[in-house]
Amino acid sequence: MTMFRRKDILRRHMKNTHPGKQDEIIKTSVKVSDIPKKSVVIDNPNAVNVITASPAITKCPPEPSSTDQSSSCLKRQLLRDITILREAATSYHMLNLRRIYH
Repeated sequence: MTMFRRKDILRRHMKNTHPGKQDEIIKTSVKVSDIPKKSVVIDNPNAVNVITASPAITKCPPEPSSTDQSSSCLKRQLLRDITILREAATSYHMLNLRRIYH
């Protein structure tokens, strides 16, 4: 249930012409299902652009024969992650430059 006090142009009139009388309390009930739900994505120019990329973590095939091969797999994953982070930082930097110059 929503409760609010009446605030409009007549408030000063009621206060001056009817001293001592309180503001009228209006009670309304709002059903949860009556509230419209937004199903449309609104383009907001102030929103931060999200950079999407392929998943950074990929599983390498298990190679139990040698630990050197698993460490090389980890190195490849780290290099891939660093590349994705560099691309994200570069595109973020370019986005900020575009905002400054436009």
